[in-house]
Amino acid sequence: MLLDVLANFLPIAIGLLVLMVLLMILVAAFKNNAVAAPYEKRGPLLSEAEQFFYKHLLQAIPAGTILFSKVRMADVLAVQKGRNKSEWQAAFNKISGKHFDFVLCDSSNFEVQAVVELDDKSHNSGKAKAKDVFINTACSSALIPMIRIKASSTYEVSMLRDKIKVVSVKTRAT
Repeated sequence: MLLDVLANFLPIAIGLLVLMVLLMILVAAFKNNAVAAPYEKRGPLLSEAEQFFYKHLLQAIPAGTILFSKVRMADVLAVQKGRNKSEWQAAFNKISGKHFDFVLCDSSNFEVQAVVELDDKSHNSGKAKAKDVFINTACSSALIPMIRIKASSTYEVSMLRDKIKVVSVKTRAT
């Protein structure tokens, strides 16, 4: 009789053991996937020079304006309607991987007011100059004012404020 009980219990015990092993394998797989992602935290979002400029620019913006940094161009610009798929894709590809250094927005509706580019020594290369021309042309086409500031070890908040006022007046006039 004892052998009959054990004979009935043995398949159940083996089934439970197999189920436990499978559960352990699944748990280990999920843990490894969470840890094995090939990413790590980068350093600060802005370089030291960009941080220094940002702090001055923040003091220069008028009330009712929000300052964003490293905004993807495709989040500010849209490809004009009426393009065929190939033209649209080519135009989108030109803006999808690039970003603006800084973007000024109206705090009430987040409408873009202007783009601010900080031009350091790297903007002297031929490739960078071509990129700058592209960015200028794209902003002009979209009627977005562009403010270019040469990178410096010092910034006059009043000078930045004056440059922002000029584009604000132009934006309101259009």
